[in-house]
Formats: sequence, C-alpha cells, structure tokens
Amino acid sequence: MVDNGIAALDRLLHQPFELLIIARELGALSGTALVAALRESHCRNRGIPVILVSSSREAIPEHLGIRHFIRRDLDLINTLPSRAMAVLGQP
Repeated sequence: MVDNGIAALDRLLHQPFELLIIARELGALSGTALVAALRESHCRNRGIPVILVSSSREAIPEHLGIRHFIRRDLDLINTLPSRAMAVLGQP
C-alpha cells in the first residue's frame, strides 16, 4: 500500500503482483495515468488485473484494460474483499 501514484508505479515496475487495487484519485499521478504507464511498460505486471475504486462517474478509457470497478461508498469495505477474490479466480 502506498499513498501516491509515483510510488505505486515504482513498486509495480520492480516487484511482482497478482492484482492492482487502485483509487482513481491519487496524488502526483492519477490511477488511470498509472495504469496507462504500467500497460505501456515491459515489466511483468503490465497485464495484471486492475480494480479501480472511485466515486467519479467519469468513463474509464477502454484501452487501459480496466475491467473491474468498485464505487467508493459506504459499502466499499464489504465489497472489496469478495471482488478481489473473484477477480483472482478464488472462491
């Protein structure tokens, strides 16, 4: 867990992950900009699934390959664990 997009991108470029759960609104680099940079990289995480968390209704650019979205609301804490498990294909 990191608190800004630049730090998150640095970790994603150098450490293996199975899933990225990211807020759309981040400091220094937005969640969608981070995913765009990740997808353009040649690192092992470039194709990992992404769950975007946001309160915004703004459309997600299709070329980013973000297939999972969770609304940032009061139910987030209940929704996130089961959604993450489903994305990873775990019961």
